[in-house]
Amino acid sequence: MLALNLSQMLEELHPWLRASVVECLNFADAVHSSDALSPERRKYAFPPTMATMEVVAAWQGKPPYKRKFTDLKYLGLCNLPGFTFITYNPDIRTPQDLIGKTIALNIRGTPVTTLGEITLEHGWGIYDKVRLSYHLPMSHKDVLLTGVADAVFSGQATPIKGGEFEVFPYCLQIIGARKTYWLDITEEDVARIDEKTPWKATRLVLPKGALGPDVPPEDVGLLVMVVAFLIWEDTPEEIAYELVKLLAENGEEWSRRGGGMETSAEYMASLPGLTEDMLHPGALRYYKEHDIKIE
Repeated sequence: MLALNLSQMLEELHPWLRASVVECLNFADAVHSSDALSPERRKYAFPPTMATMEVVAAWQGKPPYKRKFTDLKYLGLCNLPGFTFITYNPDIRTPQDLIGKTIALNIRGTPVTTLGEITLEHGWGIYDKVRLSYHLPMSHKDVLLTGVADAVFSGQATPIKGGEFEVFPYCLQIIGARKTYWLDITEEDVARIDEKTPWKATRLVLPKGALGPDVPPEDVGLLVMVVAFLIWEDTPEEIAYELVKLLAENGEEWSRRGGGMETSAEYMASLPGLTEDMLHPGALRYYKEHDIKIE
């Protein structure tokens, strides 16, 4: 949906701009699909992907990548969705309550699944004490209702402008069916995950009632998946510049279409750990013109 909405914006607002979003059903696939395009088309393709997981792996040439993608550059931050484990069982309130239970994750190989697995393994140390079941996100409500799983790794809530949160449709289905209970991911959990993984883990606090009456029933910490826009190093500078301009100056329209981000130049440049050398020169030029400092 992210790629579709942005493609429509490009077509309607900048039809002359030779650029296309690469679909990101699986973030690693977005990088590989973009790289597989013909050299001329590749220059004008940009994938949205998981900045602190997929990009680190791609730059280092770690699986599932077979080379070091040092020619990938950032345009800027896309959004910061957060995840945790949700259940309908009121007796599951802490990680220890999951021991011996069945947990539903996204399909194998996706970054969201990896987030759930590393939380169980490195954050809570219970990976080998639970049963895992893999399902498409839109079936997570049903696996909870039918007892196939006791909890699901879901809860995707993205902070947007005005201190509010946007929720993906599959999570809305879950929280709309029954009273939900959300497991808190603490700062200590995040620190343990950060110590054991090559990327920097981030935590987001979802306030009590942020998604509706008693949803969540209390403040809860979510593990954040940092999503960013990438572009190839050999993309013409003017194209990268205009793409950042399009995103930064059409934030309200992007949010209206379900972009899940409060686009502004300041927001896009707030990608955690961003440095000038990580940015495409066209993107860096736009930020400098608007007096936005990059570390």
